[in-house]
Amino acid sequence: MVSQDAYDKASIRSLAQVGAVLLAVLLLTGLGLRMLGLRRQAESELIKEREKAVTTLTSIADGVVTTDEFGFVNYVNPAAERLIGETSGSLLGRHLDDAVRLVHEGSGEKLVDLETLVGNQSEVRFQEAVLLGNKSRETAVHCSVASIDPNSRHSGA
Repeated sequence: MVSQDAYDKASIRSLAQVGAVLLAVLLLTGLGLRMLGLRRQAESELIKEREKAVTTLTSIADGVVTTDEFGFVNYVNPAAERLIGETSGSLLGRHLDDAVRLVHEGSGEKLVDLETLVGNQSEVRFQEAVLLGNKSRETAVHCSVASIDPNSRHSGA
């Protein structure tokens, strides 16, 4: 049989262990809630920055087309829509080679080949380019192609 004194000591140890576990759970819950709050704040700030970028790209006069890492169009600003002669809805999801037709002004040689253009360079510029738009419309343009992430060869352009 266990003495009352031993029983009391065991009970106190058990309560202390339960208290330690509860304290640890409370601390971890508090830390988790804090991390969740920080994540939500970071996501909110990221959304605001994206909205600023989209607003800027929408309002500039230069045509801007961006692609994913595979060369499929994922953004077209209104100026690019006007130059190409198609809506962003018809351009989104199409491959850059199909969506944007750029040729050399003198030779008529095709200029846009995403792999060749971005390859190992951070930016490629064309001064004598012609954009072949919808309905056989030709527009002389200065063109610049750059990787979205110069540190990654496969991040889009």
